[in-house]
Amino acid sequence: MLNNRIISDLNAKDTIYKNILYFVLGISFAGAIFFFPEGYHQYAQEDGIIETAGAIFFGLSSLFFFSCIFRIYKSKNSKLLLAISGTLCWAVLAFVCFGEEISWGQRIFNFETPSEIKVTTYHSNEGMLKNMQNETNIHNMGFFYEYIGAWKITMGLLILIGIVYPISAYFSPLSKLYKFFNLPVPPLYLIGLSISGILIQYGLKDIAYFPNDTSETYEMLLGLMFFLFSKHAWSNPQKSYL
Repeated sequence: MLNNRIISDLNAKDTIYKNILYFVLGISFAGAIFFFPEGYHQYAQEDGIIETAGAIFFGLSSLFFFSCIFRIYKSKNSKLLLAISGTLCWAVLAFVCFGEEISWGQRIFNFETPSEIKVTTYHSNEGMLKNMQNETNIHNMGFFYEYIGAWKITMGLLILIGIVYPISAYFSPLSKLYKFFNLPVPPLYLIGLSISGILIQYGLKDIAYFPNDTSETYEMLLGLMFFLFSKHAWSNPQKSYL
């Protein structure tokens, strides 16, 4: 059964308005990719504004989640270890995404990529332990590209954080599990943003003039979702923890 607080949240007008707002925001990026490909490409290239914004969002979300952990510790929660563990998972995940986006500092400090993992032809898979972009990150390594795929993880997180996680927390028996582990729950207004990211991937990937622009865009939208999720958990603990 849904308690009165959850019912009031579901009926809140601002949840509907925010879903519409974030959906329109995401779709506006799709419109820019489709109608103004060359102009948008200037901002969606490697180390461009779009990618930089995504890295900043991931970094800020990690800080917010770690701040939540400190707050939980200070609150002397009766299930302290469980409460900290759940939020710590999201904090670490956000930090890893941030680290990967900046190639673990390489894009800031400009240190050289070890020769052992370099490829001779940019963006070619020359071995499981070779980096296809000659960077110090994991998601461009040959084994990751061959067997996992960064886009699959990105889309999986978009669907998990924006749709599956919040809906299951409000409408399924899993809410009891989230409550037992004292897990932070994403706000329902992330649904619109998640749907727009999915549409960008599956609607524009094959027809975009610069296909890589779509991946940079939905990665940035994922960073924005992480940021909104973490900020919600930090500023509204009574609503983000069931």
